[in-house]
Amino acid sequence: MTTSAPAAEYGYEAAAPFYDLFERKNNLDFFGEYAALGAEALDIGAGTGRLAIPLAQRGLRLTCVEPCAPMRAEFERKLLADPDAAARITLVDGDAASFSLERAFPVALMAGVFEHLLTPEARLAALTNIARHLEPGGLLVFDIFLAALADEPLTPAGRVSRDGREYRRYLATRQLGPSLGETLLRYEVYQDGQRLQRVEQRQRVALTSLEEIENLLAQAGLAVRLTFRDYQFTPYMPGDSLLVVDAVRVR
Repeated sequence: MTTSAPAAEYGYEAAAPFYDLFERKNNLDFFGEYAALGAEALDIGAGTGRLAIPLAQRGLRLTCVEPCAPMRAEFERKLLADPDAAARITLVDGDAASFSLERAFPVALMAGVFEHLLTPEARLAALTNIARHLEPGGLLVFDIFLAALADEPLTPAGRVSRDGREYRRYLATRQLGPSLGETLLRYEVYQDGQRLQRVEQRQRVALTSLEEIENLLAQAGLAVRLTFRDYQFTPYMPGDSLLVVDAVRVR
């Protein structure tokens, strides 16, 4: 029997069960170095715990904020299988702009989130709220892709075999305007050559600049300390597609 999503929705709700199968960014050690700077780190947009759980396995403590219920459900399922890591993680429902924990942290991490804040107003609201949750002199570290999206048709973007099933991912991208792009992810599940399931998920992504980010950070009471072009601490250069920002709370 084949099941298909009726239409591609925006967000991570439909794709949550497939997220960990294909997400392979090499940023764990990078964010881990920052998380280790204080007694506990704040992980905003923590998803399924792709960063938080391995960091907790290293002995670090984290409070994780995630607004998507299916992503939190995957996170919680993984915590049930790892009680030691679970003891070092607090997982809460909330988004970057509105979560409220009534405490401050020495460092906050935000991986793969900033481009999903689609307007300058949304980005400023998130940065202001995060700054409120940082200790004086505390750090916010986040990444964002600055390159415009090319109009690309749906093409294969990964294949994984697990437990007798094959999982296939396809990706399409398009530019919607000067400051907005869209990605379409399709996931298909096969067993014995038969397709069992197909799920499609759309994501809108913001296109911004280092200059705008610096201005928004300043309005939120933060200042850029360092910028990188990758997760190996290589300094950022104008024109690089990936920007990683290390910002400090200054007020």
